[in-house]
Amino acid sequence: MLKDQETAKKIYEIAETAVAAAYEMLDIIRAGNTTGYLEYCAALKTMLKADAGIYASLKKEEEGLNTPEVTESVLWTLTRIEESVRRGNINFAVTKTEFELIPLLEEFRVNFYFWGLCKGDPEREEKYYKEDIKRLATNKYTVEAEKTGKYKYDMSICVVGYNELEYTRECVESLMKNLPKEASYELIFINHGSNDGTKEFFEQFNPDKQLDIKVNGGGFTGFYRITEGKYTLLISNDVMVMKNSLDNLYKCAIADKKAVYCVPMTTNISNYQSPRVNLSCIEAVKEYAEECNKVSDPLKWERRTRLCNPIDIIKSSFIEETKMAWLYQSRSFFSFPDDKISLLARRGGYHMYLVKDAFCYHHGSATISKEKAISDQKFYDQGRKDFKALFGVDPWYRPNFFPYLMDVLKPSKKGHVDILSVESAAGAQGLKIKEALKENAGNTDVFFKYKCFNPAYAEDIKDVADRAEIISSESEIYEDKKYDYILVEDINGSVEATKQIIQNLFNMLKEGGRLIMGFSGTLAIDMRNPLNEIDNIECEKCVEDKESSENKTFYIYKRPDGKAKKGLRIVRLNGGLGNQLYQYAFGRAIEIKTDERVIFDDSFFFLKEAEGRHNGYELEKIFGVKPKLLSNEYSKEEWAEIIKKADEGKSIPDILKESGKDILMMVELDDMEFKGNKVYLPVGSTSAVILDVWAKAVGNIYYNGYWVTPKPYEFARKYLFRELKFKPLIKTEGVPIFVLELEKRIRSCDSVAVHIRRGDFIKAGRALSPEKYAMAIRKMEELHPGGNYFVFSDDIEWCKENFLNLGFSEIMGRLVFVEGTCGNGWNYLDMQLMSMCNRIIFSNSSFGNWAFFLNEIPKSVIGIYADTYIALINRPSDPNRPFELSIKEINL
Repeated sequence: MLKDQETAKKIYEIAETAVAAAYEMLDIIRAGNTTGYLEYCAALKTMLKADAGIYASLKKEEEGLNTPEVTESVLWTLTRIEESVRRGNINFAVTKTEFELIPLLEEFRVNFYFWGLCKGDPEREEKYYKEDIKRLATNKYTVEAEKTGKYKYDMSICVVGYNELEYTRECVESLMKNLPKEASYELIFINHGSNDGTKEFFEQFNPDKQLDIKVNGGGFTGFYRITEGKYTLLISNDVMVMKNSLDNLYKCAIADKKAVYCVPMTTNISNYQSPRVNLSCIEAVKEYAEECNKVSDPLKWERRTRLCNPIDIIKSSFIEETKMAWLYQSRSFFSFPDDKISLLARRGGYHMYLVKDAFCYHHGSATISKEKAISDQKFYDQGRKDFKALFGVDPWYRPNFFPYLMDVLKPSKKGHVDILSVESAAGAQGLKIKEALKENAGNTDVFFKYKCFNPAYAEDIKDVADRAEIISSESEIYEDKKYDYILVEDINGSVEATKQIIQNLFNMLKEGGRLIMGFSGTLAIDMRNPLNEIDNIECEKCVEDKESSENKTFYIYKRPDGKAKKGLRIVRLNGGLGNQLYQYAFGRAIEIKTDERVIFDDSFFFLKEAEGRHNGYELEKIFGVKPKLLSNEYSKEEWAEIIKKADEGKSIPDILKESGKDILMMVELDDMEFKGNKVYLPVGSTSAVILDVWAKAVGNIYYNGYWVTPKPYEFARKYLFRELKFKPLIKTEGVPIFVLELEKRIRSCDSVAVHIRRGDFIKAGRALSPEKYAMAIRKMEELHPGGNYFVFSDDIEWCKENFLNLGFSEIMGRLVFVEGTCGNGWNYLDMQLMSMCNRIIFSNSSFGNWAFFLNEIPKSVIGIYADTYIALINRPSDPNRPFELSIKEINL
């Protein structure tokens, strides 16, 4: 932003006036009023020249300004237009006014507005990007075409030349021989300040439009305002267009509705976009192009997270949507333009493709002026700084992959493939594996999940994978799903800690799967010695990437192939929500230990005896989990027949046995007839028994029990409490308003839940005496006095009648009876509300136990079991880490 804002405002007003005058001039010359047109030309030249003397000094103060260069270019345009009008060449004046004068003046305006009036003022910059840019940087042809749905051309083919006439001649002549056959097009030639005859050479071809710029840097991005094609194809003058390349490039661009940025393979380009063959002479280039471009092959369209662009095709609506050319506002347009386009595409949720069936020859860096050569470190350092300030990420922090790693992996697996990639960039590595499977094996049945450590890339990764998410800790990497490829980078820590990570990840591999660990720095060296010492996990290969600045080393571990395990594992579901949760936890523990999918027998909830008892099957409705249910394994007719037999007294295991399956029943609860082998397990069995008996059993196993344990299966806890999360309470038909009010009250005070189970426990002789609860309340007051107590029960009236015996008189004024949640399918709300309390006194009911286990308070939480013990949850602040749970017996 210029210091002298009064002068800056004056110059900007001149720019606004000049743009308005140019549009009036266009109307005047179209009407044939040459006299009026020449008067406007003279007046506009006088106005621009009046302050031209100070533009150079302003540029010294703010080098982002291109005011001197654009002004000189505009004056040159005006002079040539005047001459054409005097010679009677009206068509030239019309074309040059619309497609050269106006875009150059609009470039003058937007550039000066940003650098002269906004840059450096956060509020003005924010307004510029959110509001002003919409008015100042618009291609009116694209806007109109998007409204009507009709573009004048399929493609606007634009060639950019800056001196280097021999290169330009070769480029244009190759283009004219290989123009697209599959698309309509316009030709636009951009002479970017050449003084070697480029302008005259372009004119020989009578292009549809020719944008002549007097001084290099004096309005180049103005050409984005004059394209009328649905796609804009930009070609640098050091590119040779090869046969079929433009047609194949266009076919890729239109095949995917999300594709906005596509480039062909070329020579002499970074980003691993060159063919990996020796093309030492032009004959070899032509021969390779003939073979490569012969047939359009979608399997060779490789999605990328970043592209470089000596020749590219971009969707014009994407340019307009992002205001691409002007959003770049860096001190040079040529500062990381490819990184900016790639980032804008990623953040828009769009797709980019390297089109490998479209090869062109690229000499390399002939268009950029010598003053702005790559060797100019100051130029690139400033561009990198501007990029990071604008977008929040470093353009040189690898949104890329390492090809030598792919050479070793050679992804070619058939059938369904699952990929997990964990890193701190834009997901390029995992995406490359997915694309390599497509190209090498024609395999598109691939699921790619990406987890990113760096929150700065949150916007970049949203469409790079089938599922992408930001994570903040190592524990969030782990899950029970098995993968064919797991690739993890950016792990830092001790060798021992890293070995444990490798062990954990190795357990997430499918048989024959590969784990790829990328290390840099000292860890890359330190990990070499213990490669094969990680519980007999062998390192298959070690790959060093010596080309990148990161100098990474990748270690590849392969899980051996083995025979597939056979047999069914079926866990019975029955009872209320608390019982279902224990049975689900048990089944998930079996799944995790055996790497076999468990089927949950939900037949109980279809039986006549279940009618009116509890609230039916509730896991999916309340927690959103979707276990594999036995009822879904059969057609409606088959399942109805099974339930009919079950209602008549035949057990599900017997029905399965009759169907030809050899069933072994493992029993904790022996309430089911079965004409087969049974193994009896003690009630309340520990995780050690799971390891020794339950999980190691082979064949078709049917598990019948409640599997209640004071400490839910420790080894499975990190999975269970990530999956078992209550849905947020919102005002719907399923959540009454008084519950929402109660939630606010519980969260706003030092809350203590008291759960009193009555109901069927009375008939079973299991209901605790009121005195037990009174003693628990006294103990809670001793440990944490002054809390607000919320009483939850399936018999609130009994609780009120036994007010004194339950010890409620000791907490008068701090007591709330929760009413209205029993019935109507709302019972689970008691469990959810109790889980919000800071502390809990729970009965001998699985319902109360799970309210305690699922407590969401990120700190130590005490629960008193109103019979024998105090339990302590120590929950870390990271909600995805499993809590620590200790139990201490006490004498109440």
